[in-house]
Amino acid sequence: MKSVFIEKLLETAARYKNKVAFVDLDGSRSTTYGQLLSLSKKVAAYLRQKGVAPHSNVCIRMPDTMEFMAAEIGVWLSKCAIVPIGMNSPQQRADAIVQDCGSALLLDEEAMRKIKDLSVSVSEEMTLPESTDDALIAYTSGSTGTPKGIIFTFEPFDRNFPHTFGLAAPSPEMVFGNGIPFYFMAIVFLYDMIRAGATIHLYSDSVRTDAKRLQDYIRSHGITVSHISPAVLKRFTNTSSKLKAVITAGEKLTTQYSKDGYILYNHYGLSETFSTVTSFEVGAEPSEHIPLGTCNPGIEFRIVGENGEDVPIGGEGELCLKGSFCKEYYKDSELTQKLYADGWLHTGDIVSQDTDGLLYYKNRRDWMVKVN
Repeated sequence: MKSVFIEKLLETAARYKNKVAFVDLDGSRSTTYGQLLSLSKKVAAYLRQKGVAPHSNVCIRMPDTMEFMAAEIGVWLSKCAIVPIGMNSPQQRADAIVQDCGSALLLDEEAMRKIKDLSVSVSEEMTLPESTDDALIAYTSGSTGTPKGIIFTFEPFDRNFPHTFGLAAPSPEMVFGNGIPFYFMAIVFLYDMIRAGATIHLYSDSVRTDAKRLQDYIRSHGITVSHISPAVLKRFTNTSSKLKAVITAGEKLTTQYSKDGYILYNHYGLSETFSTVTSFEVGAEPSEHIPLGTCNPGIEFRIVGENGEDVPIGGEGELCLKGSFCKEYYKDSELTQKLYADGWLHTGDIVSQDTDGLLYYKNRRDWMVKVN
């Protein structure tokens, strides 16, 4: 079966072809959905010219601009899998990823300049991927050793979108501010926005990491929903009447809460889980114990003890999940078996659940030290 995710992207691009899809380069450039699709088709044509066969892996390494997104879609239109690499990654890491995944081609800024000069027929047929085809290989940071490649098929893209997070629910009216680096797994969240026909502002590094510059950008560009990291959010003060919701994730929240006219949504997920697992609408008062929230639709969970037993309400244990997650670790069947032991994805995160059904993060399983 063809990937409904890709079909929806094409449908959105056709429906909103004259609507702005992306704003980048610190707000100085706009790209419509029609222009985005046109460039994506040129990427697909370039891959064909280079003899890249379907089901190949294609590395992408360029700045976090609309060209990166067009490259990803173009690779998918070629029935290939994307392998994102951060521009700030050391060259040694980038080279290692290219070699490890057997990349058929590296799409970088030089390649994109050639792609933009191509002449492609609008009616030219594309090889659309199946739901079971590989879509993405995401490499971890490698903080515990050699970076691991995590393989995702199109099935999680098909099943896990769209999300509905209150005021943060994607819509054509949304003006979304992205503070997520493109090589992070969480960037797939952007495709929720694209499918809905939203307008997406791609923050530069200097904006997303500077609370004052981010504050000014959100106000001057009428951002309605923004992703802001917990670290920046501590120093952020909203001065815009249009900002209605802020999404944050990646760290345990401490002093962050809903204020200054916006609702704060706390999200939790792992690289292996593809996207958000839990979400929680944070209240208007500071709290030292902010929940992860409840699991999103389509996701089951267990909290298990050291011997695999279910822990009672209030007890602490490892969070295990079932849902549309990663397929496997690339070239590591042993680690994949550990991840999916007993048919559940083992997160390695220690959590507890209260009587209201809310989950709370406690620790990492591999950080715990027990004495006696």
